[in-house]
Amino acid sequence: MKLFDSHAHYFDSRLEGLGGADKVLSEDVFAKEVKRLINVGTSYKSSLLAIEQAKKYDGMYAAVGIHPEDARELDDMPDKELPLIRSLLENKEKNKIVAIGEIGYDYHYEGHDKEKQARYFEAQMKLAEELSMPVIIHDREA
Repeated sequence: MKLFDSHAHYFDSRLEGLGGADKVLSEDVFAKEVKRLINVGTSYKSSLLAIEQAKKYDGMYAAVGIHPEDARELDDMPDKELPLIRSLLENKEKNKIVAIGEIGYDYHYEGHDKEKQARYFEAQMKLAEELSMPVIIHDREA
């Protein structure tokens, strides 16, 4: 059976306990049934990591975006962050970017800012529409 994992975070530091992303990918993922996957960024920094990893593996693609939880640590307005995400999309084919994400709403944890999450979500949705790209939406208790 050939599988396509539509949502993964192989840059996550929790993989270090399993020997690191390279070990997991080469021995457990691509060596078995998973033939393609999308490595989903949650911030500018993790989006860069997702792209870097996607370039290393034929079956891996990247998604870039700002997760609602990551937006918590950013400026209230997405004007400073969205140009960074846009810059990654200027070379989307070379960078193997196939979607914008993971974007959306997360009201699970206390202290969430609904208005801020909405600003980031709407700005990224406009970017996706402008570039005719699919989105990966995160929606938890929202």
